[in-house]
Amino acid sequence: VDGPFKIVSAVDKQAWTFVPNTSYDGHKPYISKLVLAYDTSDTGEANALRSGAAQIGTIPASDYNIRSQFTNDRFFTTNNYGYCRLFLNFGNPQVGPILNQLPVRQAMAMGIDQQGMIQKIYEGQAVIGTGPVPLDPPTFLAPQLEKPPYAFDPAAGKALLEKNGWTEKNGVMTNAKGQQLSFTMQYLSGSSSVLAAMQLIQSDWAQEGIKVTLEPDLFASMVGMHVKSDAAKWQIQGGICWGWGASVPTGENLFKTGGAYNFYQFSNPSLDKLINATISPQPTAAAQTAAMDAYDIAVAKDLPQIWMPKQLGLNMVAKNVHGVVSTVNNFTGAIYPQYWWVSQ
Repeated sequence: VDGPFKIVSAVDKQAWTFVPNTSYDGHKPYISKLVLAYDTSDTGEANALRSGAAQIGTIPASDYNIRSQFTNDRFFTTNNYGYCRLFLNFGNPQVGPILNQLPVRQAMAMGIDQQGMIQKIYEGQAVIGTGPVPLDPPTFLAPQLEKPPYAFDPAAGKALLEKNGWTEKNGVMTNAKGQQLSFTMQYLSGSSSVLAAMQLIQSDWAQEGIKVTLEPDLFASMVGMHVKSDAAKWQIQGGICWGWGASVPTGENLFKTGGAYNFYQFSNPSLDKLINATISPQPTAAAQTAAMDAYDIAVAKDLPQIWMPKQLGLNMVAKNVHGVVSTVNNFTGAIYPQYWWVSQ
């Protein structure tokens, strides 16, 4: 390996253990061992921080207002450059044809109470989602997307569905073909804030006649279904966010027809052209910005995914562990533990 650490053990669902790599030519680690431990829930991670079993980790939003109780730790927030969304599976044989209808996706977006989630669930520690191009920092954001393209308004969402041939029957929107707006939504288990957000969506979508059955699942299981052969196994997924790392958020891998990470089989030829313009040479910087803005606005309105708030990282680090806060890269989300050190 060519990094500052090398792995010495990996126990499934328990921990990965690393030690310094003596062959590394860069900055040698100060610490003699780094253990990345698994935890099945955010409350379990918080308890490990309280007890001292873990020195670095995150706390759930429900602990934000009592963060002072973590007397052995220092608190800090992070916000890596990315966004959160609900995955819609356009390739699912049962619900794909329904999700391909833009009015259905628009009604879904109108049923997402982002401000309610931010205030009630995330204790104000989240950034609103207006599309795949992050709002904070607004480096590549089109000015028109400082607010979501579809405001929270379940009544308007329901009216839009009725205008497009859907009628509520026994609490569920049904069309002339007998199809219903009834979906199964898998969500990331172990996070109390993700669960609360999914339950709020379930309640608000019900006001529009959209029925959702919630199913908790593990991250590995959910992403394991992200292959075309498993398209029938899932319909909607929530609780999985995306980080752009050090790349420009042009979206060719996510939203372009046949894109490498477009496993959910979304396709819009008009959007493909706008994406191509963002990754093609433009004659001026202004033209490049215009191309980026045109794509940003189009993808935000077309809703290949349903935009969600992005919670800030609520981090704790033990007071005797140093160098962590200053070496967290908010843009890429990377950490540099070779610069961490522990005092007595």
